[in-house]
Amino acid sequence: MLYWLPYHQRISYRIMNLVWQSLLGLTPVYLRDLCCTRLSVPGHYSLHSTEWSTLIVPLAQTTTK
Repeated sequence: MLYWLPYHQRISYRIMNLVWQSLLGLTPVYLRDLCCTRLSVPGHYSLHSTEWSTLIVPLAQTTTK
């Protein structure tokens, strides 16, 4: 389907497609929980960015030894 695109654009397209499907509620719950808008999170103040329905990027928990 996307064989004519370079690899990095194929990956970006598939990620954007997953995010869009999760916002529509068409993906499993664990993916929907990762993609949430600022409007759906309690405690976030009403800023100008909430008008755009921007997504919240969760912080990754990593440890090193």
